[in-house]
Amino acid sequence: MKDLALDRRSIPKPERVRTTARRSVAGFTVTAVLLLVAAASGLGGEVYGTFTAVGEMNDARSYHTATLLPNGKVLIAGGRRTYREELDSAELYDPALHKFIPTGKMHWARAGHTATLLPDGRVLIAGGFQPGDALASAELYDPASGSFRPTGRMTVARQWHSATLLPDGKVLIAGGASNQTGITPTAELYDPATGKFVATGSLTVARMLHYAVALDKGAVLIIGGVRGGGPNFLFSGHNFLASAELFDPRLGRFTEVPGTGFGRSTGSNGSAVLLASGKVLIAGGIDGEVIVSSARLYDPATGQFVDARSMGSERFWHEATLLGDGCVLVTGGMKTNQWPGPVVVATAELYDPQRGAFLRLPDMTTPRAAHTATLLPDGQVLIAGGVRGSFIAVSSAELFRPAPAISAHRAGAKNSSGRGRGAIRG
Repeated sequence: MKDLALDRRSIPKPERVRTTARRSVAGFTVTAVLLLVAAASGLGGEVYGTFTAVGEMNDARSYHTATLLPNGKVLIAGGRRTYREELDSAELYDPALHKFIPTGKMHWARAGHTATLLPDGRVLIAGGFQPGDALASAELYDPASGSFRPTGRMTVARQWHSATLLPDGKVLIAGGASNQTGITPTAELYDPATGKFVATGSLTVARMLHYAVALDKGAVLIIGGVRGGGPNFLFSGHNFLASAELFDPRLGRFTEVPGTGFGRSTGSNGSAVLLASGKVLIAGGIDGEVIVSSARLYDPATGQFVDARSMGSERFWHEATLLGDGCVLVTGGMKTNQWPGPVVVATAELYDPQRGAFLRLPDMTTPRAAHTATLLPDGQVLIAGGVRGSFIAVSSAELFRPAPAISAHRAGAKNSSGRGRGAIRG
């Protein structure tokens, strides 16, 4: 199976929607009117936050990974520069200098891989693809030496899989697509103590581009994804999954979440984030030719999915990042996959769990999809790379700065994380 980051033709420039308050309202001062507009829409960033360009990476890249290190820097590794041009380069973003600094190169060029911060501060890089090939190789990045070294090989070569840190320090690798077997239900565990991968129980359904979220009590929730379709899987609606399952690390076993199945598709390339409440927010994604704006909440206490308010815009291949105040930042993505190709957007919104709603933000400085978004220790979010236009990667990066006004009353909110993908999406 060849790699699944599709080669697209040129893409029309996205339309940027801008709204301004143009008239006064009886009984309100002009200032009051503007504040009401800002509170309702977030335009201009007066209430919810702002985006600011922060320089260029050393390499343009998409389908890469970004990992916050214990020292506060962000490791950005691998990815794709142009079609079938995967990278072995890596760099560090230093928030004190606002600069990207090259670090050691990986032993294998790769994109569509996973990166997992281990308890000892090292980063496990696993799988992904080179042109035409899924990879079984894995390597460890050591922040102390700034270098990568090979570690054990996975039992199955895979791309677009998920990797989730478990409470015991092992890493669950699940699903993905393999050259030999296509989309696989297999799963394995990486043990940092031995440097080896060992097979564990299989998924109930073969899937890739799914969501994997570590829940508060140690289980891992696996949601949605794609079960087949070949190189044109993004246009084949019957290949998208609605099912969800739970991995129990004590038993090494996956079980389907009751009440889910193939009736209503969750799709793929959306986002899933563990909220401070312990619930999981699932938003957006693609289901065949349909890109969705809908969102749902999974409650581990009841084992149920319930509808949440929709996002302001449909999108897939976006990023969702849990902020320190408990809100979720949603950035970029694609809003259509119709010919002549997907439209990449700069729009952003904020999910406020206290209101149960998505709030509109100003646009990012650059339209981007398949990028990364990393919460920094100071509460800002580093947004880096991705694709725009003709699916050629960009090197630009920017920072989202939440406005103090919306986060002041949430000072005690729990700060937890979900994803891969970036959260990582699987």
